[in-house]
Amino acid sequence: MEFMRSFGFYGSRLWFPAYYEEELSKPDTDRVNVRCILYGDVARMFRELESRGLIKSVREGVSLGITTYYERVMERDLLEARAKTSVQIANEA
Repeated sequence: MEFMRSFGFYGSRLWFPAYYEEELSKPDTDRVNVRCILYGDVARMFRELESRGLIKSVREGVSLGITTYYERVMERDLLEARAKTSVQIANEA
């Protein structure tokens, strides 16, 4: 699966154009204010998950999406690090 460099998943447009309020969201805090609009396939996915009771709000959906994306990126980074280590070990032998 290809990873986009934005908040979104493969095959979708930018998932949520974020309005980042710098005066309220300082980089050194654990709080970020985001206003977003979901549209197209992502909006349909949200409505389906909401109707199934899997998510209760846009906030929860966005949080789960960012968490999932973060986990996938970390998994990819770990796989790349393992591959580099394997190559280094093979070159030393």
